[in-house]
Amino acid sequence: MTNTKPVRTDNAIDEIAFVLQFKSFFSGDQFVKDLIDLHIELKEGLPKYDITNGVMFQVGAQQGQNIQPDKQIGIVCFKRSETDPNRHEWALRVEANRIAVTCSEYKSWNEVSTKAKSYLRAALGKVNLKDNPIVEVVYQCVDKFTCEHQNITFDELFDGGSELLTTHITREMPEAWHIHQGWFEALDKVSARMLHNLNINMHHKQFVNNGIPNQEQVHEAIVSHLIRIQNTESLELKSEGDVLGKDSEDGYLENVLECAHTANKNVIKKLLAKNMLETIGLQDE
Repeated sequence: MTNTKPVRTDNAIDEIAFVLQFKSFFSGDQFVKDLIDLHIELKEGLPKYDITNGVMFQVGAQQGQNIQPDKQIGIVCFKRSETDPNRHEWALRVEANRIAVTCSEYKSWNEVSTKAKSYLRAALGKVNLKDNPIVEVVYQCVDKFTCEHQNITFDELFDGGSELLTTHITREMPEAWHIHQGWFEALDKVSARMLHNLNINMHHKQFVNNGIPNQEQVHEAIVSHLIRIQNTESLELKSEGDVLGKDSEDGYLENVLECAHTANKNVIKKLLAKNMLETIGLQDE
């Protein structure tokens, strides 16, 4: 029986994120007022909210650098986790030049992606895409595996023959290590390409029980797979129809997120050992 376990009973996803990146920074008092309306529209699923502030700096030749009062620049609407009050089960953040939806309690792709896309659509309705088009869609999935009382056994978790691991790591099998790599992949279904950034970390941290740290260590392996998707036909998406689709056909957002989800699963299947894939339900997919 393995001592290394995924962060959840039936999957290893610690957090998943969906992001729309815009050409320019959001600005204007009216935009912030519109975001307050967004909170009202979404309060059933995201009952709490905070206005986010930005500190403005002004640099002058004679005055030097002056710090201006905080300025309201965005909003975060969220639902707190019932199991960990320090985390958000769901959060929608609109600020700077992005709209981001995050979920820290993953159950299934259909459930999570459907809800995430509904939040993205709601926030997208507050943005004038003609003036500030979308230039990138970002998908990130963070998988976590832990072992509380001893080092993670490499072969229990990883496939030693994986092309995503280096020979040095698989030969030496150190207790703590890090791999960071990236590559491009073209998409056939839509005119777009994905830039993969894969970070794999094996490290130790202090064990905390009911908020109280003790002398034991938790050994963690974290696989963070970030995918940046850029349209190759039109670098800027300037209408909701371009992004969300028209009538019954799937739009750009639907298609690229499905492609990113499939790509992420393929990476995990190449990376993990057979028994761990069975544990998280990916062996037969």
